[in-house]
Amino acid sequence: MAKSTPAFQDLTGSAERFDPHRAEHEIHRAVNQVRTAHGLESLSYQDDIANVARQHSHDMAAQGYVGHQSPGGANIKDRLDKHTAPRGSSRTQYTACGENIARSHYDSRVALDDGTVIKFQSLWEFGHGVVHGWMQSSGHRSNILRDSWTAEGIGIVKHAQSEVLVTQVFIGSHR
Repeated sequence: MAKSTPAFQDLTGSAERFDPHRAEHEIHRAVNQVRTAHGLESLSYQDDIANVARQHSHDMAAQGYVGHQSPGGANIKDRLDKHTAPRGSSRTQYTACGENIARSHYDSRVALDDGTVIKFQSLWEFGHGVVHGWMQSSGHRSNILRDSWTAEGIGIVKHAQSEVLVTQVFIGSHR
């Protein structure tokens, strides 16, 4: 019997032009599909939170690291606090936050840990592939499926030839 493989493992043809903002929204849609499949509410998408995520992806690309803490020591709470304000303000408010990060590639062959070779050639494939990867990691999966999150923002930077850095920021309240 032939082994079934996901569509995003097709290694032929030419890739769709990479558009970071469209890719961010593909990831958002894929995350909400996963959440609703697990009986959770969809997350709203907040542009101001996406800007925080995008700035972190830019910082990682510029400073040559991939991580939740910048070389200067800033973490997700520090980054959000620069862009949010106390109660009564029109700026985004939150009482809990979380973050997922991914380093991926677009229109370039990449070998996964299990030996599978993939090449994302559409934004749909890329978005679903990133979320699929996160769902294979217990920490990332836990973040995606946390019921206290109410909103997210995603920031993507294409770095070098095909490398793509993704930051996903969640906000919500303690429950």
